[in-house]
Amino acid sequence: MVLRMAALKGELKFTTMLGFLFLLAMIAFSYSQEDGSPEAEAAAFRSTEADKCSNSKPLCIFDFDYTLKLGSSYHCCGYLPNDAIEAVNECISSNFDLAIASANTHWQFVRSFLRDKIPQFTGLLYTEAVQTGQSWKTSSLSKVLGHYNMTNASECSVFFDDLWENKKFADGLGIPFVKVSPSSGVTTGNVKNGIGLVREKCPCRFN
Repeated sequence: MVLRMAALKGELKFTTMLGFLFLLAMIAFSYSQEDGSPEAEAAAFRSTEADKCSNSKPLCIFDFDYTLKLGSSYHCCGYLPNDAIEAVNECISSNFDLAIASANTHWQFVRSFLRDKIPQFTGLLYTEAVQTGQSWKTSSLSKVLGHYNMTNASECSVFFDDLWENKKFADGLGIPFVKVSPSSGVTTGNVKNGIGLVREKCPCRFN
């Protein structure tokens, strides 16, 4: 009986020792998976930046009424601002993509005006790059960013709008904002300012 008890105690000690060694091994493995060195952190940062900069181009986002179109009617007519074509071309020549985020609910008119007056938008008219009918522009701006795979790189885009009250939507998403005069519409100067903001804020390097 005494020998049996001694054997059981020995087995218990052995089992306890095995459990302790197993616990130590698991802790060591856990630490090996968590490399907190500066080199590892830098590599993780570079990976995050690479994901953020996966899109090949930055982005110009335009409001429509009183930005790319002048005139008080929202469902027909209107005319092109004097500098609108040059402003859009400034984006293109600077290797920026194009998009629209407009509250105008007359989507057919918006698209026909863009097709006829600013043909640079023609290939985008029936894609998520052209958003209409949403006065709460967080939604339209988010969809535009999603279309260009820029949800995590919003600071690499710029939004041109004639209403200061719409700045809050851009700010909420981290998009630089440029106020346009409703009397003149967008100008080349507006676009150059916007491109400057993108180059200042965007961590990506574009051609």
